Formats: sequence, structure tokens, C-alpha cells
Amino acid sequence: MSNEDELNTELVENAVHVKLPAFGVNNPRVWFIQLECYFHFRRITSQQTMFSYVVSQLPTEVAAEVIDLIDPMPASNPYNTLKAAIIKRTATSDEANLQKLLAGVELGDRTPSQLLRHMQSLVCGKSFDDAILRQLWLQCLPLSTRQILATQSDVPLSSLAETADKIHECFADRLIASTSQQQIQRNDNPVIARLDRMQAQIDQLAATVNRVVTTVERITTSRKSRSVSRKPTFPSRNLTDSAITTQNSKTRLNVAHSMRLRLS
Repeated sequence: MSNEDELNTELVENAVHVKLPAFGVNNPRVWFIQLECYFHFRRITSQQTMFSYVVSQLPTEVAAEVIDLIDPMPASNPYNTLKAAIIKRTATSDEANLQKLLAGVELGDRTPSQLLRHMQSLVCGKSFDDAILRQLWLQCLPLSTRQILATQSDVPLSSLAETADKIHECFADRLIASTSQQQIQRNDNPVIARLDRMQAQIDQLAATVNRVVTTVERITTSRKSRSVSRKPTFPSRNLTDSAITTQNSKTRLNVAHSMRLRLS
């Protein structure tokens, strides 16, 4: 029996028994794991048979992504070749998945090691490269801390987190000390203290002026509305225009009469 006959026989024998899962666009790796369990259960081992099953289940848009490996079919290990191409071309990268999972995570009031444990708890049970988690964790740390840790690329992540805690604590102490010293210097300087008082008075005066302006605008608006309601009724414009036209006609007649008298 030829290889083609063996392939056709295997397809016929297993087509009735195998119900393949729908292709998982969001996670093709999981789909292939499920698919290979079916193949193992039905003892399907032929590369060509598995290739044909996969092609028959691919959505049109996914098949278009790997059309160069579907037509023509690879001569060697067609299933393995097609599987690798589908995962590479359609699957979201681990880094993108991890970034989506950890979106919005910030250092906040945590120490670097607390942040790392929090991120690890969010990805618990999911398989990710530690290097990707390490990079995303470092991105959440202050720039000064990252610059120091950049020289320790070979240190395990847990040890790096402990070092980051010490750096973070050191910078926090310096910030508190610097802020306290600045406040002491500010309080001891009479010129700065006087400027602070003047600024407070200006702010208070500005608030008072704003209240007065608001009150005046409210009163003005109220008076205008009452004035409009008491506005007297005037003759219509049509009557006024008619009177003006009549007066102009009389004036023209008087002028014409005077000119005739002069000529006579």
C-alpha cells in the first residue's frame, strides 16, 4: 500500500471519531496542546494527516497568514512546520500578554520587593519568561534605582529586589532629610517668612474680590431683568415710519411752493 493510500485510510478511520476543538485565535498554543491530545488518543501520528486536520480547522484569516506553507505542503514534517509558523505569526508575544496582565501596576507606597511579589501573584499559574517579568518590574522603579541596578544583570531577581529595597530606603531617607532641612531654612529666614505672609494676604484678598464681583454681577443681572419687564410699550414701527413719510411729503411740497413764488 502506498503512502497516499495509508493517509487516506487513516483519515477515513479517524474522521468519524475525532471532534477537533475550534481554533483558539487568542492562544494558539493551547489549541495545539488540545489538538495533540486528540491525536494521541486516536493514535494519529502521520505528519501529513495531522497537517490536513489543522488546515481543515483554520479560520480563513489565519490560513491566509500561512498560505505559503499550505500551498504547497512542506515536503518534510509538514505538521510541525505549519504548527511553528502559526504560533509565531499569530500568537501574542509573552511580553505583550504580561504587559496586558500587569497594566496599571505601580510602585506607589510599596517597596521594590513588595511590588515584585505583587506582580508575581498576578501572574501566578501562568508561564512567562523571568526575563520579561524582570524588565517590567524594573520599569516600575524610579530612574535612579534602575540606573544602579542596571550593573547587576546576572543577579537573581529575588536578590535584586532586596538590593532595590536598600537603594529605595536610602533615597527615601535622603528625601525626608532634604525636605526637613529646607523647611527649617525657610522658617529661619525672615525674608521668606514675610513673603509667605504677603502671599497668604494676597490670596485672601483675591478671594474677597472674586466674591464681590460675583455679587455685583448677580445684582446687575437682576436689575436688568426687572427693567425689561417694566419697559413701556411704544407705537409700532410701521406707524412711526408712516408718520415720517407724511412729514417728508409735506416738507417737499412747501419747498416746491416757495420756489414757484420766487420764480414768479
